[in-house]
Amino acid sequence: MTDLNKRRKQTVCIASLFCLLSFLLLIHLGYEYKSSKINEIILEDAKEDALQKADYAIKNIDMELNSTTSFADGVAKDLSSGKLKNDSILRERLLAGMKNNSHIFSIAVAYSPAANTGKLYAPHFKRNGSEVVYDPLTNDYTKDSEQTAWYNDALKKESKVWISPYFGIADHNYQIDYSAPFYLAEFGNGDKAAGVVSVRQFLEGIRAYINSLNIGNTGYGFMISGKGVIISYPIQEYLTKNIHDLAKKDLNLDFINNNIKKHDYLATNSLTGKSYWVFQQNIPSTDWILGFVIPQEETLLNRKTEQTHSIILVVFATFGFLFSLCLLFVSIYRYDNKRLWMHAVIFFSTLNPGNRLYVAPYYE
Repeated sequence: MTDLNKRRKQTVCIASLFCLLSFLLLIHLGYEYKSSKINEIILEDAKEDALQKADYAIKNIDMELNSTTSFADGVAKDLSSGKLKNDSILRERLLAGMKNNSHIFSIAVAYSPAANTGKLYAPHFKRNGSEVVYDPLTNDYTKDSEQTAWYNDALKKESKVWISPYFGIADHNYQIDYSAPFYLAEFGNGDKAAGVVSVRQFLEGIRAYINSLNIGNTGYGFMISGKGVIISYPIQEYLTKNIHDLAKKDLNLDFINNNIKKHDYLATNSLTGKSYWVFQQNIPSTDWILGFVIPQEETLLNRKTEQTHSIILVVFATFGFLFSLCLLFVSIYRYDNKRLWMHAVIFFSTLNPGNRLYVAPYYE
């Protein structure tokens, strides 16, 4: 076989491969377009996508909150057992915990004055930029106020509590606290709370995570506590306020407030007439609700745009297949080999099995 024939045969093989690949691509794109052109399928796919995002977000947020509660519960347990009775050991434990939990802003161990000879004492570590510094509390945390609920709520109830979000005056940030009481054997026979371990997180981290999720151009996420306090919402001035009050003037919050116990539902804004899907789930480690609001019309429009792109791809794939087909015919014509012609006819018959092709026998 001459070098020219070898090159021609290689050209035929390459053209056949391109023809086969472009045909398979055309079939794939055609199937995708056909299966996505029905509105009901579009809506169902969008709902499934939203539910998957909600599940993923809840798992990540719950994991972060669980690490917070585990840290505080562990310190409270070791204080109650006497393992952290020594003050230097307690400080080492708090410092190590802060370094291992980057999402935690501060931790305090606040002793009840009744359990500490009438004196206030609260070892406290907090973040200062990239460093963790020791900054014992000097204010009277026993006084009832929004700023000291982290101590008073847990001590009075003698139970673990998540404090409703509030704006920290000292830190100039929205924050949440988790508090767990601890007990001392020498105080109240060991059955009366001797103080509180409290861990603080900034809300900004949770809000930034929710806002980072892709929920369409005008879709958004929200988080509400069991008491109706808004933990996360696109409008910052709503943070720490109660949804029951805000719903009276905001129709978007009104349909969320009226359906707060539902899992997922379709709602319509009575003012704009726009329809929204709302997906809501509870975060297991708290009484909080995480939800997503997705505009129905926007979802349909986005999927219609995707369909238009699919049509364009199908057209290009069709041209690619026809071009490859022409290239294959030209290559076979130039490479005059009767066996190769026979193989080509068999190949084309596999692309269109409904047509019966007769292949004449070939004799050398």
